[in-house]
Amino acid sequence: LVNARRMRALFVLLCIVIIDRSGAAAAAITAAPDDPPRRVSALATTVVDCAKLHPYKFQCYGIDYDKYTNQPADCNPDNSIPLNCTISLPGIVCIGNTTDFTYALPDGCRYGAKAYHSSAMLLSLFFGLLGLDRFYLGYYTIGLIKLCSMGGLFILYFIDIVLIALQILEPADGSGYIMQLWGPRAFPVRFNNQTLMIEDFGCVDCR
Repeated sequence: LVNARRMRALFVLLCIVIIDRSGAAAAAITAAPDDPPRRVSALATTVVDCAKLHPYKFQCYGIDYDKYTNQPADCNPDNSIPLNCTISLPGIVCIGNTTDFTYALPDGCRYGAKAYHSSAMLLSLFFGLLGLDRFYLGYYTIGLIKLCSMGGLFILYFIDIVLIALQILEPADGSGYIMQLWGPRAFPVRFNNQTLMIEDFGCVDCR
């Protein structure tokens, strides 16, 4: 009888130990997270002066122009047009932690221009023998010479037609011509770091 009681007590004690360990293991499993913590890799951003980036790296909106004169509405003293642009390069933002900026389009307008290219061309064609084209552009001395010599014996007459048509002869004050927004504006051909260069080439006015 004593042995039976001892066996029963040992059995009960063994059951208690087993149940206690099972509960501790279950609690540990419940407390453990399902997934390990994930690392969030933040992309480092670089702040740059977006106005100095290559024009191929950003996108600008349309040019604002005056519907009456068909000229750019805004023109800076350096003959550039301010444009609203945006950049979408990954990891790069503009100064001020933004993707929007203002870009100055070079040689987009003529600040302070007063002479129209179309008017100068018409005066040169029909009244160039009288020197009215030179008077219109501010070259009064040459205008008097053409007036008194029938356009320099037609020599200055034909020369001025070509020079005005190619926009080589501009107003005397250096302000340039007023032209249509998408008019036939002429620019000298130059080579720089944005120009596709060919191995063998020859050009006039290369820099």
